[in-house]
Amino acid sequence: MKVDKNIQEQIVRNLENWRIRSNKHLEDMIRDVEKACSVEDLMYYKQWLLIEYVRSIPLDTEICYFCLLHIREKNSDDCSHCEYGKVKGICTDEESFFNQLNKARAELIHVCRNYHGGVDYEINEGGR
Repeated sequence: MKVDKNIQEQIVRNLENWRIRSNKHLEDMIRDVEKACSVEDLMYYKQWLLIEYVRSIPLDTEICYFCLLHIREKNSDDCSHCEYGKVKGICTDEESFFNQLNKARAELIHVCRNYHGGVDYEINEGGR
């Protein structure tokens, strides 16, 4: 299948916008870390950094070649004839590859929520 250059360019623009948003968010979180007054604060901010980066993994329709193709050509979000869906399952189907990715992302976010978990650390001046 030959790539449609217009869709490719749109995906590149959308990924560049995602990168800009992600970098802005990272800069904001770095400023939060700079303001931290304790190890607990640092761990809390790191936890949220992990969660936000997992949450922002670019899986949206705006960077999916096939979604953009169907929206443009069919002027519809009906995925029943999606070429990707024929191979990997329609994204909204329970067992589709896309749905598996979303479930894995949700599970990783759940795990990240326990990264700090409100623990108070006892750290001595000279090390651990």
